[in-house]
Amino acid sequence: MIKYLTEKEVAKIIGMSMSYLSHRRSNGKLKGQIPGPPFLRIGRNIRYAENDLKKWMEQFIVNT
Repeated sequence: MIKYLTEKEVAKIIGMSMSYLSHRRSNGKLKGQIPGPPFLRIGRNIRYAENDLKKWMEQFIVNT
């Protein structure tokens, strides 16, 4: 079963603010901007699939 997270839960997990997530949703596709994690909009509610969030976070892993 897929677990869906709220904006508040995702913001806490990634250590960013809810406004960061909002900004990424609206400006993430602009040139030079990092897109935010994939999301679902259900009416006024925004939800993030836990699996999609993990995949999104993996792209930022730095191997030095």
